[in-house]
Amino acid sequence: EALALTGDHALGACELAEAVAKRMGMSALERAHVRLAAQLSGLGKLAIPDTLLRKAGELTGAELDYVRDHPVIAERILLRARGLEAVAAIVSSSREHVDGSGHPDGLVASEIPLGARIVAVCDAFDAMLSHRPWRPAMGTEEALVELRDGAGTQFDVAVVNAFEAVIADRSRMPA
Repeated sequence: EALALTGDHALGACELAEAVAKRMGMSALERAHVRLAAQLSGLGKLAIPDTLLRKAGELTGAELDYVRDHPVIAERILLRARGLEAVAAIVSSSREHVDGSGHPDGLVASEIPLGARIVAVCDAFDAMLSHRPWRPAMGTEEALVELRDGAGTQFDVAVVNAFEAVIADRSRMPA
């Protein structure tokens, strides 16, 4: 495998999100918001029963709607903490798709905060590298292919390109 990355969300997605944000020219404060949003993007899942999160089979429509609400739940939690408004906005929009097919608001392209577009790519990559009850973990190259395939529909093309550049840079770093 070209790069040994674990499914360790706290390390993987957060560090990658911050590196992508830096590569895309975001300020230090914006990068800090993106890193924190990547770390907290799953916060709303605390309100979802484990039986749904670990279900091996396909979710019913009602179950899927319930699980899809987790970014909104996370936003509500984060908005109760003064100073985390920018982080809450990123988390809330991190499941939007650039073609408008995402949720919770069906935002399109630049309507989605850049930080949320970055977190979406990093979270997806991290999830693909992690074992799930319904599928085995993917390898790095397979996950990168999935991101490329989703660029322009689910993911922002510029973010996927920046992400790939960060991964390539890290694969050249000595172990």
